[in-house]
Order: sequence, then C-alpha cells, then structure tokens
Amino acid sequence: MDPNWYRTFFDDITVDFWRQAATPEWTTAEVDLAWRELRLAAGSRVLDCPCGHGRHVLELARRGCQVIGIDYSEYSLQVARESAAEQKLAVDLRRGDMQELPSLPTCDAAITLGNSLFYCEHAATGRFFQSVARALRKGGRWLLNTGTVAESIIAHLKPELNYELGEFKARFSNTYHVADSCLETLAEITRGARTESRTIWQCFVTVGELRRMLAAAGLKTIGLYGDAAGAPYALGSHQLYLVAERE
Repeated sequence: MDPNWYRTFFDDITVDFWRQAATPEWTTAEVDLAWRELRLAAGSRVLDCPCGHGRHVLELARRGCQVIGIDYSEYSLQVARESAAEQKLAVDLRRGDMQELPSLPTCDAAITLGNSLFYCEHAATGRFFQSVARALRKGGRWLLNTGTVAESIIAHLKPELNYELGEFKARFSNTYHVADSCLETLAEITRGARTESRTIWQCFVTVGELRRMLAAAGLKTIGLYGDAAGAPYALGSHQLYLVAERE
C-alpha cells in the first residue's frame, strides 16, 4: 500500500469527474443529515476534513455556519475558493494533511464525507481521529461516511466498474489484498482524448473496529445509518454514516 497516494490523486481530471458524480441533491441530503444529527444552527463552527472541492463547506456556509475546510489537494481548494467567491460565501479554507493536522480552533461539530476514510494505514487514521477529537468541544459531534467498512464492501465488491458521466468515461479495476485487508483500485478516467490512470488504496475495518478506534480517541458512537436519509445501517448497506460524540 502507498500511504501517500491521495496526495497526488486528487488533481484536475479526477476532481472534475467527482464534481460530475456528486449531485446537488446528494450534497443537500448529506448536509440535512449533518444538520439534524450534529445539532447544527446558524453560527455553529464546523470542521470539514477532508473538504474536497467544497460542496459541503458551501452548503453549510449558505445555512449560516462558520466552516473550516481542510484538504491536501490545492486544485480542490482552488475550485472551492472560486465557488465561494462566485456565491459570495465566507469560508475558511486551509491546506493540510489529514495524517498530520495542525492545531485547530474549538469546533461545535465536524464532518468527513465523500467516502474519505481509511486513505491511510490504521495508525495514521488513528492520529486523524485524535486530531479531530481534540478540536471538538465537549459534547461536539462528528459525522463520518464510508463505503469501505467490511460489512458494506464485501457484499458489493466487483472486479470492475464502468461509468459515463457527461464528458467523462471512467473504469475502476479492483484488487482486494486479503493479507492486508486493503483494496487497490486502478482508476482510468477519460475526458476527450486524454486518459489518466491513478491508483487508490483504502484499508478495511469492520464497523466494530471503527467504533473501537473512535472510542480510543474519546469519541462515543451514537448513530449508525445506511444512507443520507437516515435509514438504519444493516449488513450489506452500500454506505455507512456514523455519528460520534466527544465524551
């Protein structure tokens, strides 16, 4: 596994493809879930890490939250800054690595959405959990999303997936490394005459292991959902939305 793959993966073609895939309706549903489960209100300070191209940052700012968005991809941050400027929204966007987050101001809540957990090895993910926990006020909540817990991915993993979205064609070829509980995905994304090939690595844990990792960081799991509408999580759910609270 390359623990630093995400530092070069999220550039123009991959980010622009994801912007096509992530519909406004999906973003709204996820922010609605966060609003309810994290007990947000206008004026709440929310950490979004990694924030990607800012789709949740912008929606939260539109609702009156004070949002800090952190991402390693300079391209993603530039897209987010341009969108914020166009919409006249005030957001605090910072470049940072989820493996080594800097000291942060106290936040009322945090979000980690877009299947962006377990990009790193378990020790680095544990450090990420501890960094976010330190930033949360007592009683502050965190909404995390992943489709790669074992109970989700094993039921749906296919050797290859193909998509066509607007000007993009994409092929994702999956290899599961049993000894390491790690999924290697070769992403081939085509726009016009240009094709980029890049590799994604994601570690696997069970839901129980994820809860124990969060507990080690002082975070108690208080909710498990199978989609952004708030359906209960069950074996085979495509996505996990987990709500944790700083004790």
